Amino acid sequence: MLKKQHRMHETISELSSKAFYDCSIENDSTTQRVLSAEPCSFFSTLWGDQRVQRAVWVDTLTPQTKAVFYEDGFKGYKSESTLANSTSWKNDGEAEVVVRTVELLLKQGISPDEIALITPYRAQMQALQNTLWRGRAGTSDSPAKRVCIDTIHGYQGSEKDYTILSFVRSISDDATASQDPMPEDVANEKDRDARHIREILAADLGIVDDPKLLNVSVTRARKGLICVGNRALLSGSDHFYNLTKILADKDAIVPSEDFLAINLLRGGSAPVQSDVSAQRQSRPSLL
Repeated sequence: MLKKQHRMHETISELSSKAFYDCSIENDSTTQRVLSAEPCSFFSTLWGDQRVQRAVWVDTLTPQTKAVFYEDGFKGYKSESTLANSTSWKNDGEAEVVVRTVELLLKQGISPDEIALITPYRAQMQALQNTLWRGRAGTSDSPAKRVCIDTIHGYQGSEKDYTILSFVRSISDDATASQDPMPEDVANEKDRDARHIREILAADLGIVDDPKLLNVSVTRARKGLICVGNRALLSGSDHFYNLTKILADKDAIVPSEDFLAINLLRGGSAPVQSDVSAQRQSRPSLL
């Protein structure tokens, strides 16, 4: 079993160590000196220079939809029966958050060759490719076309300075329309640590809830990890619950609307600390 890691910043490796290895992973001191000495404009702007946290969870509530993955990117007619039998999912709202985060990283001078977007689902991978490579990138020589977009399975063994994860699974379109994504008694329950509450929230997450893949996904980044997902729903899983609790304890969970509204995209430097604290009272929390 891995005992000492030489890849990533200690605030990223902490997630894997605490959630999957019972706090047994050590950080190579030389690696940490190098990573800590290098400026990280994205996170210094996000938190303010006083914080060294290099991992953040961007909390989304956008709906998931079933989708069909086509090897050639074809987006033509799909029958209802084809969609019903599909095992792949996409989340266009998450894709938008991910792409805007990429635009921010590029604007701050981070090389597109050091950015990876990974997701459990091929349909979401294709949605990200369509949005970033074929939509927003513009010209054929756009730097955005050099950003790596892959599934977690396909990306195993690789690493980049920055990894953005899109977990996809969320409430359905019907739940969004009714504005009732979870039972009222669950939404108002004070004891968010109660196991039966988390079991009520637990959906059939399938591949997303595979602990090996989740561990792989959060250990691909060297300098910065941005997780994008519906925290309330995913935390029905013990694995996600433990992961998000680590980040919550560090005030590193930010609602997507606050994340996108801060001054980063305008080149500002106001930290998001106050927004993080405020979101705990404005959204249901499992912690």
